[in-house]
Amino acid sequence: MAESLFDTIMTDSAIPAIETVFGITATHTNADGDEIAVTIILQSELVPTGEFGERMEMRYTIELDKALAASIGDTFSVENDPTDEDADPDPTIWKTTQLLADDGYLQKFSVIEA
Repeated sequence: MAESLFDTIMTDSAIPAIETVFGITATHTNADGDEIAVTIILQSELVPTGEFGERMEMRYTIELDKALAASIGDTFSVENDPTDEDADPDPTIWKTTQLLADDGYLQKFSVIEA
């Protein structure tokens, strides 16, 4: 099927613009151990949990270009900024646990700190 004008705008302009504004650099490691530098959008939000939503818990998510073919179990390493207490901090490793959304252009995964 031919690519629509909307698809062209999303892949050539919109997604790169979103990544430029909201994205951070990370190293994506897939199940085969292959590593590649990518741009991700790391977010945190409070969500209700429990059978009746009795309490709120922090949920972390990563959103990235679907073309990168991320899947559950992949990891993303994000460098941390140095502080006065730790001049050379270890990176934070995020592991994908659940695919929350896929609109055909971006995928959003729930992640945990590995």
